[in-house]
Amino acid sequence: MSLPISKSLIYYSVTPLVNAPDTFVNQIPGLKNFLKFRKFCNPGIGVIDRTGILKMPFKVATKYALPVFDKNFKKDYRDCVMRAVKNLDAIHQRTGKKFRLLYSGGIDSTCIFAAFVEYYGVDRASKILEIACSKDSIDENPWVWERYIAKYNFKILSSHEHSEFWKQDVIVLMGEGNDQIFGGLGNGYWSSFCNNENLYRPVSKDLLCEYLSYKNNIQDKDSLNYIAEKLLGVAAVSPVPITNMYMFIWWYAFALTWDGIMDRILAQANVERLPSHIFESGLIQFYNTADFQRWSMTFHYENPDRFAENKHYKFICKQFCLSVLDIPEYIDKLKYRSMPVVQRLSQPVYMIDSDMCLLNDLKYYLDFVNTENSFT
Repeated sequence: MSLPISKSLIYYSVTPLVNAPDTFVNQIPGLKNFLKFRKFCNPGIGVIDRTGILKMPFKVATKYALPVFDKNFKKDYRDCVMRAVKNLDAIHQRTGKKFRLLYSGGIDSTCIFAAFVEYYGVDRASKILEIACSKDSIDENPWVWERYIAKYNFKILSSHEHSEFWKQDVIVLMGEGNDQIFGGLGNGYWSSFCNNENLYRPVSKDLLCEYLSYKNNIQDKDSLNYIAEKLLGVAAVSPVPITNMYMFIWWYAFALTWDGIMDRILAQANVERLPSHIFESGLIQFYNTADFQRWSMTFHYENPDRFAENKHYKFICKQFCLSVLDIPEYIDKLKYRSMPVVQRLSQPVYMIDSDMCLLNDLKYYLDFVNTENSFT
């Protein structure tokens, strides 16, 4: 089948490009330098810079603009949670669709579950919220499974079948983005590198080069300096002062990886073309709201050194879950990471274009080349 090609990409993976032959890479201006740069970011996901400072080697379209920073924003995290579920209820009332939560048992999806219980009550929630999970999801959070999901007869589906969900008339809910608004310290490299005095040191080219050398074993000083300079350029335009390395970690995740994180699950959809309603009432990322992002910006502006250590990571979110679900055992729960196991079961396509077509051939990258990019 011949697929139509649009003018921009809304999602792309860099993995095929990393493994592409030099004869292909050399056809795309700036790509070699870009592939050096992307080693700093989430593996596989193509960077889309929401600040507009960095122009990619491909024509990309951000769907998720950075909100305007408002240091007087007064909503707390709980307010943002409840506003998000209220907005979801409006979609349910308008469309009549049920919700299907891609539930890992981790803190992000547990918070979404708790929000439904708080807003609707558990009986009503069990009628409109379906749970897509796996054995790993149950093992990760047995308390929610035993005391809520199984007890109140929520409809259960296998999260291993998620690639088929996009063909069904249901609203899929996910919890991507909560890492980004809390600072992205779930990344193992950051945790091991920054869980010491490095976390509170001022951002500098030398410190960024040190991290890059530690993470990727890059010894080429020219490459290290090149990547660090690009990253410092993005940090310079943050409306929230980047006072230390923790703040930089938050800002890079918030500004550079948001689009790719939000849409990566769609790259595993078992369709040639996504439905036109996909971003309105097909896939909804619970934390992808202006409120959550404004909360994150204000929180980091007011507390540049707070909740940076891993022991406090997402503790505000955990407190919400505890207050609603009354499971005291949850206070000591550790991260298990069941969802990445589910996501790895399906091979993602290379690109999604702005016509919602899923493209899976290296040659299609050439249709989106941006010759005027920041890496030439």
